[in-house]
Amino acid sequence: MKSRKRPNPAAKQLTERLRRDPQVTKWLQRVKADPTVRPTDVSEDQLAFIGSEILKWRGDLLEPTAFQKAIQDTCPILAAPARSDVSDDMAYCFRLAQMRDFWDSWDGSFGRQGPRPNVAAVKATMSTLAMSGIGAYLQQAHGRLKVDTSLQEVFAALGGGTFNTGSYPTIARNLERLSGSLPRLAMEANIAMLKELRQLHPKGGVGKRLLIDGFPVPAWCQQRGAGDRNDPMYARREALLSARTPEASFRYMAYSKGGKIDIAPYEPRANGLPAGHHKWWRGYYLVMIADQATGLPLVWTLISGRYDEAAAIVPLLSRLHSLWPDIGAELIAGDSAWAEEEWCRVCEVDYGIAPIFRLKPSQASKRREELKPGQSRDGSVVAMTGRGQLICSSHERPLDFHSAEVPSRLGLRPGQSSPEGSFRVRGEAPMHGHRTQLRPNSCGRLSLRMSTSWRRLTRYPHHPHGDPKRYAMREAMLLRLNQIEGIGNRLKSGLHLGSEGETRTRILSYSTVEGLFGLGCLSMTALALADQRIQLGIDEPLTAPNVLQLFPAAEADVEVAA
Repeated sequence: MKSRKRPNPAAKQLTERLRRDPQVTKWLQRVKADPTVRPTDVSEDQLAFIGSEILKWRGDLLEPTAFQKAIQDTCPILAAPARSDVSDDMAYCFRLAQMRDFWDSWDGSFGRQGPRPNVAAVKATMSTLAMSGIGAYLQQAHGRLKVDTSLQEVFAALGGGTFNTGSYPTIARNLERLSGSLPRLAMEANIAMLKELRQLHPKGGVGKRLLIDGFPVPAWCQQRGAGDRNDPMYARREALLSARTPEASFRYMAYSKGGKIDIAPYEPRANGLPAGHHKWWRGYYLVMIADQATGLPLVWTLISGRYDEAAAIVPLLSRLHSLWPDIGAELIAGDSAWAEEEWCRVCEVDYGIAPIFRLKPSQASKRREELKPGQSRDGSVVAMTGRGQLICSSHERPLDFHSAEVPSRLGLRPGQSSPEGSFRVRGEAPMHGHRTQLRPNSCGRLSLRMSTSWRRLTRYPHHPHGDPKRYAMREAMLLRLNQIEGIGNRLKSGLHLGSEGETRTRILSYSTVEGLFGLGCLSMTALALADQRIQLGIDEPLTAPNVLQLFPAAEADVEVAA
């Protein structure tokens, strides 16, 4: 384990955002009279000039400093340590009390009849496969465990006695029996470690700002669909393809300016291809809620590819508050998959969490959407824009965002619903000229229930008019979604879990695959906590050659059997 410096919350984050803007690139090419110029080829002053002009013209941010402040406020409080040595990293993880408790409580569903298998060897092999990143195959993990004596000593110390690496067929046969309770136990230990991180960084906002995203996980089966559902042979082909992995399902998705859509591979299209780039796989979806302050996973679930991944927000929020009732989460950010009425309502009404989900272009581009009769109690609001600006009936023009009214959750447990009618968004006429001037043709502050459109009428508006600070926080949180995408990349490239092609995990059992992801997420949090304890002087770095000295509960003499 090698420590990394904490990210620097510098104002340069604004220029980094502009470097990726296509309009910035085009303007710089015109300024330089060179079609090959990229934003990385020019000075900071030139980039700042172009960027300020673009922001001024767009009106995206009425106060650019508000975005800089939001970026600084959401800067991660720690950087994930780099993995260096398998046995050392494993020792750092299992030195933590939460990890030792997890190891002791992790047991399989074995009956009283017949001999009990070598449970320690199965757990050690699964941990090596999911937490070390040495490869994607179970046989690689078992082979490394047989030859690495330092790694054997770690698991021997955990058991407080002898350790036998066991035989590969026995381990492979008992994987599923040890995977049933693994996701729950892993999340319990994961939350316990994040609670300690909150104690170590009481002002860091651990658990306050949440991120949600999903990642495709190809299964160990043929990566193709069964064809047209109307074909008489479809059911037979589907049964053959899913015979060994029944939970895996074929998914074909297209990505375009209109958002992400599910399509059938046999549907006729004008040019033979879907709009935008496309992706297909047969397998699962890993959906996760992560903590933005630390960039670490909180809770997760593995679902079949046939299900809508956005619906996983319901069990994930319930699971999170069951394990951490007093987490006090304030907001949750996600992409357009969660910008739907039901998911925004769940966050606000059932958990008191402000949703920050990116609207689809088709949703945000609407200039006007008329209200239905009765949605405005006094008729003062007749419509709203696609980005949620109220339009007054007196002057037929969009209003500035003034405030949002939400009821108190005092006395309510997580999951209990607040009264929906108490959620309102207020707007007022825009000001012109100096701030002290009166608002022309002002009709007062008008309000509308959030239930009119939960995805558009939010506490953090989709437009900068009226409250640029809240809008800047929305933009900053959507930019921070790269943190949870980074977790997916670490699982795939660093730990070789959920990879594509021939490098995907060669395990058929759905519960075992889910358990491996749980171990992988657990290792990220354990290494981060171990690194923070060392940086704060609570623990000493690994220097002793005898790994047994790291485990106070271990026996003095531990014997390792081949």
